Amino acid sequence: MEENLWTKDFIITSFVNFLLTIMNFLFMVTMANFSVETYGVKVSTAGLSASIFVLGCLFGRVLVGKLIGRFGIFRVLNAGLLGAVMFSLSYFFVACKPSDVVSDFHVMFSLSYFFVKGVETLLLTRIFHGFMLGLASTALSTICVQIVPSSRKGEGISYYGLSNVLGAAIGPFLGMLFIDLNNGFRWLFTTNVVTVIVCLIIIHLARIQLPPANQPDHEKEAKVFNISDYIDKQRFQSLC
Repeated sequence: MEENLWTKDFIITSFVNFLLTIMNFLFMVTMANFSVETYGVKVSTAGLSASIFVLGCLFGRVLVGKLIGRFGIFRVLNAGLLGAVMFSLSYFFVACKPSDVVSDFHVMFSLSYFFVKGVETLLLTRIFHGFMLGLASTALSTICVQIVPSSRKGEGISYYGLSNVLGAAIGPFLGMLFIDLNNGFRWLFTTNVVTVIVCLIIIHLARIQLPPANQPDHEKEAKVFNISDYIDKQRFQSLC
């Protein structure tokens, strides 16, 4: 009898990954415009404000394996989503400039005037936001690999990967729609915050269960960072 692939846990994991991918690409195509309109930066700097997010994701993905081994998949996933919520909220702060005319929106976020605002702050926000989403998305992928039946592993991972493809297709389209709206960036930031909070709530309520054999043994995990866990020195020696 063929094992069931479309379980509740698999559908939820794929759906949450789909939402996070949309948010990733939605920001990717709008941050350059936001940087130019808000800070009047050069095109190259505006491009960096969009692409530096990927660098944050890279750092997150490099470290996530060690973090999962030490703290567990769900702790890392929740930490990544909580961090993504926090840095998503910070976009409201970097969007306010002291030279702006005070409005109801700026009064609501008046604490932002105590922060040093500039494109540098935006770049930091982007890289840390990327780091947190890198943790969350990689943790989700790890969960997917473990809950997919062994006999349907390739099929399951392919369907899960489809959530990335669909998110990458829909995200830029929505981003362009937001730009055309009045106060579009505010709506974009609000949508991002709400979406990540929804993802966090879904994961919390779903109570995804991993197969017993895939439960990590934290006692056996090394607790010290070691570069050899990521780079095989012997491979470099053989090239010399």
